[in-house]
Amino acid sequence: MQIAFRPMLVAALALLPALASAQERISQRYDVVYLGIRAGEAAFEALLTDTRYSLAGQLRSTGLLRALVNVAYTVKAVGRVANGRLVPERYEEDERYGKRVGERVIEYSNGVPRVVRHDPPRKPQPTDVDPATQGDAVDPATAVFLALRDVPREEACRFSVTLFDGVRRSRLVIVRPEPEGDGLRCTAQYQRLAGYREWELENGGITPMTFHYRPNGSGMLEVAEVRVSTSYGTVHVKRR
Repeated sequence: MQIAFRPMLVAALALLPALASAQERISQRYDVVYLGIRAGEAAFEALLTDTRYSLAGQLRSTGLLRALVNVAYTVKAVGRVANGRLVPERYEEDERYGKRVGERVIEYSNGVPRVVRHDPPRKPQPTDVDPATQGDAVDPATAVFLALRDVPREEACRFSVTLFDGVRRSRLVIVRPEPEGDGLRCTAQYQRLAGYREWELENGGITPMTFHYRPNGSGMLEVAEVRVSTSYGTVHVKRR
């Protein structure tokens, strides 16, 4: 289940230390459903100005899944807006999976990441990706926000973002728009690119997904549901 959740980990509460007068606040809530059972909930809140952005959020297990394993994943990201692009400056990640607890902090200089904290300490692996080579990638929180934000109909299903989590490089691609009621259905993939062990690529190098969009009442389309296909079955992430 952790593998199914990670591509859809989303953010929950954050404040910019200093805000311009023009700002936009975006808040979204999702239910994670597996085998017809509400297994988790996810939320994020974003705050954007003309020059800055701040994201934060949380995914946690609920109900029966929580009784089996306590999953809690919190992320935060802040950065600048440059020429319409979100350029991260700092990313924080706290993860709890059962008794395992971890923390990671990444800081960016001109878009190039540097891992400044990894707790508990992690022994480098031959497969690890060098952060200095990842200037074209964004952090996971920024990537998921970009994938889930409301978009004009003509921009839906035309999306690709590369992300780096401090060790691994991956990509989320959303393509092939097809009519679905008054909305759209899109084919998507979460692709593991580098930093993974061979067995991880063999057993899950590509995670198939579908994005389902609906009108939001303001002339835009919003992501109503994401379906993630895993070896355990399909996970549904449904917007409230």
